[in-house]
Amino acid sequence: AVARAYPFPSSTFTLYRPAFMHEARAGRLWVGGNVLATLDPATGQYEEVLPLVVRAVHETDEGLLWLASDEGLVRYDPQTGAREVFQHAPEDPTSIPNDALQAVAAQGDSVLWLGSAAGVARFDVATGRATRYTSANSDLPNNYVNGVLVDDVGFVWASTNGGLARLDPATGTVTTISTTRGLQGREFNRGAYHKATDGTLMFGGINGLNVFNPARLRENPHPPQVQLQRIVAGSEVLVPGPGALDAMLGDGMP
Repeated sequence: AVARAYPFPSSTFTLYRPAFMHEARAGRLWVGGNVLATLDPATGQYEEVLPLVVRAVHETDEGLLWLASDEGLVRYDPQTGAREVFQHAPEDPTSIPNDALQAVAAQGDSVLWLGSAAGVARFDVATGRATRYTSANSDLPNNYVNGVLVDDVGFVWASTNGGLARLDPATGTVTTISTTRGLQGREFNRGAYHKATDGTLMFGGINGLNVFNPARLRENPHPPQVQLQRIVAGSEVLVPGPGALDAMLGDGMP
């Protein structure tokens, strides 16, 4: 196989800092960066579509595009050119949390999950309303969300600048996966996330890549209980038992 280069155009418009490439159903490629453009692989020709910073895209079965942009969430119809923009409104708690969106992932046809610089949001396609998850109202480890993926079970995974989080949409519970469970580090990179066809999730960070299949993860249903074997106060060893801890504290131990 021979690799082929597709140089960015310079005469018609400027395309730089590409954030993603997405293969559309029509065979062309959507390229996002400082603008949204298409690339024809056969001819190598680019065409600017929207003068908008776009970092991620979701394409529906009908061919509509949901764009995670620096100006909010954009619904764009490539056939008609029609677009609708959903932005953050400080006075509306059901608006998206921030206009600087980093990621978008679909859960069925009616829900989008958004990653932003101000947390995660569940976006209802029918109503245009969002439910926000931040470090202030949930256990999200960090509000800067670099990537969002939905696994085959229905959990939402968010890579942040403070760790990897798993959100249960049914309960709103957020669980943080720490470095003790094999994370490359707490900080992840923007745009470095992917879901494979077999359900495997991939998240890239500053120290490498984490690859795992959530269906194979197992929680311990019987976490061990902590038991005291002995208590040492200075040179005195106290055997755990009735009154042992009270006796130790009564001797002046802070």
